[in-house]
Amino acid sequence: MFLEASINMKRPSGFELQAQIDIPDSGVTALFGPSGSGKSTLLRLLAGLERGYESDEITIMSRGTIWQDAVKFLPPHQRSIGFVSQQPQLFPHTTVLGNLKLAQKFRPAPAGIALADVISWLELESLLHAHPQHLSGGEAQRVSLARALIGTTSCLLMDEPLASIDTASKTVLLEYIHRLSTTLSIPIIYVSHSLQEIQFLADRIYLLRNGSVVSNGSMLDLGNSLLLNKDQGDNAGSMLTCETLGLDEQYGLTSLAIDQQRLYVTGQKLNTHSHARISVPARDVSITLQQPQQSSILNILEATVVDIEKSTHAPSVLISLQLEQQILLARITRKSLDHLSLSTGQRVFAQIKSISLLNENLLSED
Repeated sequence: MFLEASINMKRPSGFELQAQIDIPDSGVTALFGPSGSGKSTLLRLLAGLERGYESDEITIMSRGTIWQDAVKFLPPHQRSIGFVSQQPQLFPHTTVLGNLKLAQKFRPAPAGIALADVISWLELESLLHAHPQHLSGGEAQRVSLARALIGTTSCLLMDEPLASIDTASKTVLLEYIHRLSTTLSIPIIYVSHSLQEIQFLADRIYLLRNGSVVSNGSMLDLGNSLLLNKDQGDNAGSMLTCETLGLDEQYGLTSLAIDQQRLYVTGQKLNTHSHARISVPARDVSITLQQPQQSSILNILEATVVDIEKSTHAPSVLISLQLEQQILLARITRKSLDHLSLSTGQRVFAQIKSISLLNENLLSED
């Protein structure tokens, strides 16, 4: 285990943070929850950017080395971490290359990731001689990520790094972070209140609410739960793992296998028999009791109702549908729920109108 932390702290405002977390040696661990739940405070404690008060009980240990307890506090630069905040924090007086070389110069021994590798991974070659004030928000954040990587030898911490950039730049940067998570053998701790970001990136997740960890587990187990999605409104959705079966050149459709059933997405050239994550918005899943015989919707999956959101006031509810090994979420109106007389254990058919494949644009299958 890379990092173990036990935190019990209270601020004068009355906010309390209570968390027990274990971070493995690799992969992306997400700290997820609504604003004010304690995500960023927890991350800053792990980074050494906050240390709490004498009355707080904080123990943070990395691979047997104490970073912080009642008698010891290791400052951030001695924790050998990289930290990416919401706003890019680059030195304006020097170029992108100058910023990266400064990070290389002041990083702790032993030497970490090579400068040339970081430039290549994040495709920064065309930006090296630009000054930060001439970069777009997405470009500046990509440079901040590069600088953090160069400065770390142990762990990368990211505090809502996509919060201040536009949607197109978010898509690009998400792909870069995903590639890094599969290339590097260091853990990444990623803070966000965006379910889509978490579903795309995370291997495991800690769900925080009101300063407490209310649940944790693998993304596959927890990511499609009603617990995680119930406050997401139209952003609620499922993350599913599929196997690619090949491209139908005649119709421009890629066939995917999910358990023993098929899905289709438009025009994607993927390696056959590779695995891909897809995201399915719950609002784009409808339910029928009988298999449609004539429909423009291609993606229709047989499923079993396993959970129904308890709601008597909201106009819609979330329905949890068990495929074989995975869970699909559907958002339907309470009127439809009553009309269909849905109950747990019932066999139904889920009609999927749209699918998002990795970071591609939304793919409609009307």
